[in-house]
Amino acid sequence: MLFKHCPFNLYVFVMKLNQCVYCLRFFVFSILFFMVLNQNLNAGNIETSKDICIGNLAYFKTTGITGINSYKWSFGDGFTSQNSVPFHLYKSVGKFLVKLEVNTSSGILKDSIEIEVHDLPKAKLSEFRFDSCLYSNLFEFKDSSSPSKTNNPIVKRLIVWGDGQFVIDNTIKFGEIVSHHYQMKDKYKIKIEITDNKGCKASSITKVLVTNGTKAKIDSKVTYPSCGEAEVCFSNKSETSNGNSQTYLWQFDGGQFNSQNMNYVKCFSTKTSKNVKAILMMSNPDKTCLTSDTLNIYLNTDSISGDISINDSIFCYGSGSKISMNYPYSSSYKYFWEIDNQDINYHESLLEASPRELKLNPGYHQIKCTITKGPCIAQQEAQIKVIGPIAGMKIFNQKQCEIDKRVYFIETSQNLDRKNALFYWNVIDPEG
Repeated sequence: MLFKHCPFNLYVFVMKLNQCVYCLRFFVFSILFFMVLNQNLNAGNIETSKDICIGNLAYFKTTGITGINSYKWSFGDGFTSQNSVPFHLYKSVGKFLVKLEVNTSSGILKDSIEIEVHDLPKAKLSEFRFDSCLYSNLFEFKDSSSPSKTNNPIVKRLIVWGDGQFVIDNTIKFGEIVSHHYQMKDKYKIKIEITDNKGCKASSITKVLVTNGTKAKIDSKVTYPSCGEAEVCFSNKSETSNGNSQTYLWQFDGGQFNSQNMNYVKCFSTKTSKNVKAILMMSNPDKTCLTSDTLNIYLNTDSISGDISINDSIFCYGSGSKISMNYPYSSSYKYFWEIDNQDINYHESLLEASPRELKLNPGYHQIKCTITKGPCIAQQEAQIKVIGPIAGMKIFNQKQCEIDKRVYFIETSQNLDRKNALFYWNVIDPEG
């Protein structure tokens, strides 16, 4: 009312100024309100996995907010929850926007996060090649597993064979062949589990049966009953899980197949050198799991022949050169070596060693090889000469108690002319 008596221009000025103050207050309040609102939108912090496998529970929680009175979750598929830490099971794959609204003492706060629900890969073992017989069994599978989509490759494979064995592979190849052999007959469940790069897993079970089996095996023994005569005896060393109920078929020396029992032994004798062949076939009583073994034996009835050969007749004791004596090899021969009528317990056709290794001092030595073949016996001899000195020395005061005590090295070599001999001494300090 006071301003009504003022000049008109002053009155209008004051009224305009008052309106501007109200406008300024409203402007400042609006700015503060939107700042608070914007802060509230970012105040929440949803914790969860952004990649979820279909069939797995999704887990959600929020951190960084205090004084919360209530929660409202929206999972993006039409379902909601008011739990503080909810679990949710998605029934379809795809991307979902999860929203959270919390009521706090400071007001309503909001946050959101996008997740993706992935389909599972497909685990599959395809039969490739089977042998279910014990002893020879081998189960081969083709890994026909496939990813849920191209950008979700399979990164890990676990195969549990059901017998305590398993294999883990982190380098997966599409269509790879995997195989396993079982030690016992039984029913087995084979499980394959695959994992893709999102952590999604899938598995499948394959059942196999290992049945009774056979493993044909022929053993032989060659003897020489008399000089110029050879004999071979074939025996059955087969393995089976059927007891004695399976079938055995033998064939000897190209004859007819005959059925014989488990412990059958067949012998052949000859006075002329020849080859004898034995075949054994066996199977389960139902004619499954057929296995066979073939053995060829050459019977040599010839008398012992051949001469001993030697690379030289004179050898230096300390030169390192080797005596090399050889007698023609035959698998039917047995060898016995002697030096100076002493058995050296060596039974190969080739004797190769230095005089030092054989402990042959300078002088003449007689080397004899006795060769036997059953009752046949032959002997071969050779004489060699070992020359040269044998270096030797003795040490006195070897253990020192005083650093200035003398050590004496005395030369004790043998078989040398000391007047014309040259001696080379070399003392090696182990401390460098």
